[in-house]
Amino acid sequence: LALFANNLATVYVAMDDLSRAEPLIERALRLRKKNYGEDHPEVASSLNSLGQLYFKQQRYLEAEYAYKRALDIEERFLGPNHPEVAATLGNLALVYTAQGLFADAGPAFQRSLRIIENTLGPNHRDLATLLANYANYLRKTSFDLEAALVEERAKTILAQKTLPASQG
Repeated sequence: LALFANNLATVYVAMDDLSRAEPLIERALRLRKKNYGEDHPEVASSLNSLGQLYFKQQRYLEAEYAYKRALDIEERFLGPNHPEVAATLGNLALVYTAQGLFADAGPAFQRSLRIIENTLGPNHRDLATLLANYANYLRKTSFDLEAALVEERAKTILAQKTLPASQG
């Protein structure tokens, strides 16, 4: 039931139907905490969904907390160099960027990029997505030339025939 609620909520978030998504994510989180305890990768998954929802609602402090909590769980259970850790770091970097916390966003993006490149390879579509987000951060911090180079790399990756984002 928790998986279904979380997946349905993800669809609602993607459709920007946030009022329908929030109770489903909260329910999935409660169920996962009850079934697995406070510290489990399934709980981290729901926390990531909650972070995504809060980010879309511009509730950045709550998004930051959810992502940091998910990151803590993922690093302990999956290891510090797992692609899920990288995804959460990338999301946290977006939250920092939205808050203007550029000194925190840069290292989070850079660590996420290293993990993705080392685990999924230099031509993976997830890397391209992260590079595009990093380029946006670079533009906001007035590194326009570097941003253009990063954007070009992202476009090059996307132009290649690669595996879908969910495959490695």
